[in-house]
Amino acid sequence: MLNLNTAKQRNGHTKPKTPAIPITMPGRYSVGNVMAITGWSHSKLCNRISNGEFPAPSYDGKLKYWKTSTLREALDR
Repeated sequence: MLNLNTAKQRNGHTKPKTPAIPITMPGRYSVGNVMAITGWSHSKLCNRISNGEFPAPSYDGKLKYWKTSTLREALDR
């Protein structure tokens, strides 16, 4: 049977991704990178942002990101 649905199926879950650059260098981390370095799930990350325990991300169009300098400050607390 031929599959006519060519759209990529997404499961809606963000997966942790090991960052390509170290946190000590200037750059940006995505949601998956932050999840990988903190060890938190996506829901725990969102809860900490909404509670004010973690800084909110910046946006580049639809892409959420954190500057590495912001993350260093937040994780040193």
